[in-house]
Amino acid sequence: MVEDSDFERLEYLGMLIKGLGLNPPPPPPPALHHY
Repeated sequence: MVEDSDFERLEYLGMLIKGLGLNPPPPPPPALHHY
């Protein structure tokens, strides 16, 4: 059970890393806009 959850967690992190590598996240919105 624990090993399976860890494997899924690692796989999920791998997918996130690949996604970030292929599609970099957009720049954060300007802080001044919040005010």
